[in-house]
Amino acid sequence: MKDVTKRNFGQMGAYKVPIRRPQSRFNVSIRAHAHWDAGRVSVTLHDISIAGAAFSSLVKFTIGQRIILVLGNDIRLQAIVIWNNERRIGCQFENPIPSYLFNRIE
Repeated sequence: MKDVTKRNFGQMGAYKVPIRRPQSRFNVSIRAHAHWDAGRVSVTLHDISIAGAAFSSLVKFTIGQRIILVLGNDIRLQAIVIWNNERRIGCQFENPIPSYLFNRIE
């Protein structure tokens, strides 16, 4: 079986990053906030799955940076940035979103 992960080493330490997404992604346009130890910024989610999301931001995030995505008033998703391309950022959630919670995301 082909290895579907690679190791990244950065200031946050080693972590595994999926090369292929086994989960379905859904195109969305959702306003949210990204929080990290130095602040908070408004972001727009462009796609989401139970394992991660892609969003745009006016702030540049670093690969390996830990963030919390806040959707609405009550959905908080801990994530790690796994790629960035200009102002588009991809993150992997630390834990998959449970289906009951995923179904509430609009």
